[in-house]
Amino acid sequence: HFWEDCPQVLAGRDLNGNGTWLGMTVQGRVAGLTNVRDPGAFQTDRPSRGGLVSAYLISEQDPASFLNLQQPGHFNPFNLILGSVQELVFFSSLEQEVVGIGPGIHGLSNASLNTPWPKVTTGKARMAELLDRKVLNPEDFMSILQEQTQPDDAALPQTGVGLELERFLAPIFIKGSSYGTRSSSVIMVDDQGLVRFWERTHDGKGTQKGAPATWAPDREFSFCL
Repeated sequence: HFWEDCPQVLAGRDLNGNGTWLGMTVQGRVAGLTNVRDPGAFQTDRPSRGGLVSAYLISEQDPASFLNLQQPGHFNPFNLILGSVQELVFFSSLEQEVVGIGPGIHGLSNASLNTPWPKVTTGKARMAELLDRKVLNPEDFMSILQEQTQPDDAALPQTGVGLELERFLAPIFIKGSSYGTRSSSVIMVDDQGLVRFWERTHDGKGTQKGAPATWAPDREFSFCL
């Protein structure tokens, strides 16, 4: 929801680290984060990466100025997408370079932007198909995030976690008893500045909480920029 302490921010919230993974503001600022799958670099005593997303949404700085004030090495490896509905940039803590995201279809998982992991390639292809339609519905975009296709072993990345875990993490929607997809979100902004934000949450079995199998958002928001 809109945060009580920062009412201009619309996002989920990590109740442990107080950060978030995806959000935007009523002024049109947008930020999202993924971790970088690098088990050898992970340290348990580092601060929450989600705090970077929260800090950007609350600030008034442009992405480059904001990133100049951060210390990426203090966090476990991460990817950030920052900017506004007009212009976005990508930043990786490993590459430490601000890269503009141009027009088109882009995908990001737990490597760098547009790294052709099977789930990224599948998601971009599905997105291209949807954008050929005359009418765009949130259900269509949410269906991409529900994709559970299992790629062939030969197509899997090798990130140091072993074949069994690579298989488990390979689908867009990850379904497991102790780890899996927690929420799915769709943000649409039209050329009149109307923002629509939908979120669907999932339980430990991969099913939607408190709703039938057909798609329906747990939360739905709209506002004009």
